[in-house]
Amino acid sequence: MSQPMWTPSEDRVASTLLKTFMAKAEAEKSVALPDYDTLWQWSVDDKPGFWTEVWDFCEVIGTRGSEVLVHEDDLIKARFF
Repeated sequence: MSQPMWTPSEDRVASTLLKTFMAKAEAEKSVALPDYDTLWQWSVDDKPGFWTEVWDFCEVIGTRGSEVLVHEDDLIKARFF
């Protein structure tokens, strides 16, 4: 099966939280995020910037702290905020 069984309309895609997050990140971080692959690449290339934007977008209640990501190269030891 090479064709998807269903594809959402452009309006439906545009109204998702992911697209809302991407638009907010573009505006606030001055980064171009035209598609999911670019968003993923940004999340890998700028982990502190990406995760700070996730924190803000999700309106996390708590103290962010001074370090966004510690031990980013070690999945077991990695700590956020």
